[in-house]
Amino acid sequence: MNLFILPGACSFAPHIALHELGFKHEVFKVDKATGKTSNGRDYASINPNGYVPALELDNGKVLTEVAVILQYLGDQKPDSGFVPKWGTAERYEQMQLLNFVSTEIHKGGFNPLFSAKYMIANEEGRAQLVTATKARLATRLNYVAEILSSGPYLMGKTMTAADVYFLTVMRWSGMMGVDLAPYEPIKAFMARMHERPSVQAAIKMEGLKG
Repeated sequence: MNLFILPGACSFAPHIALHELGFKHEVFKVDKATGKTSNGRDYASINPNGYVPALELDNGKVLTEVAVILQYLGDQKPDSGFVPKWGTAERYEQMQLLNFVSTEIHKGGFNPLFSAKYMIANEEGRAQLVTATKARLATRLNYVAEILSSGPYLMGKTMTAADVYFLTVMRWSGMMGVDLAPYEPIKAFMARMHERPSVQAAIKMEGLKG
């Protein structure tokens, strides 16, 4: 399998998963300026939407969207526990958490902070957007902190795809000025996740700070 990434972006989540689950894979970076991958391909021919991640399977099919890729990878290793098995209540609970991370924390929380300067021209408007977004994000983080206060991972004792995605977006908190001091369970969770060999391997391969 081939994974196409931008270092530190949301593609970090499936990158961790590939290591966590022991898949043979290659990772290629995408140059946003040129639209070329590090192995010389036109990224638009791989994912016409232009954003990462994209996972190219051994049969040539391409999967996109973080939550979909994570669940696909977990389903290839059904006994790993990375995603609960289809038809179980746990599977739908994990899907709920994945969707929450995707819509409420990634897209609804951090994305506006990244794009505020492009979305709003005047400084006062940008400041208002950032303030409102951080306030909304705080309510979401309180919710997750409450979940993590009763277990090491979002699903309790077992690390799942939802944890990998949540770690990925929370790694952006420093650069976006999101203070994690009020969320001790989240800070402990991140420290715990960073100890995993799969996370360390992805950090090293992407050239990121731990």
